[in-house]
Amino acid sequence: MYLVVPMQTHYDPVEAGKRIRKVRVSYGYSQKELAEISSVTPGFISILEKGKRVMSIDTLLGICDTLETTPNHVLGYQLIQTNAPSKEQKYLTAIRAYKRSDQKPGDVVKLLKFLVSLTKK
Repeated sequence: MYLVVPMQTHYDPVEAGKRIRKVRVSYGYSQKELAEISSVTPGFISILEKGKRVMSIDTLLGICDTLETTPNHVLGYQLIQTNAPSKEQKYLTAIRAYKRSDQKPGDVVKLLKFLVSLTKK
């Protein structure tokens, strides 16, 4: 299971621009080269890297594809792998088990008690 965790509390175009620039430079692309490949103007890449504009989803995906990075990275999110199941996964597992069971009269009460116990943890 993976969790998407924000590296900051809100989207910051300046930080996104810094991440784009860092990846672009690591690939050896000039702003002009990245712009040509991503179908935008070099001026727009410059503005993005300075954090003065917000890009569309299409532009974000094009730049990420060109730079072989993810929108999560550019936007300031990271994936964290965890083996611990989330509460939502526990809920779904319990409900699926209930649906697969023979559903005796007391089973729904047991299910509800279990779901309530998860909210208290």
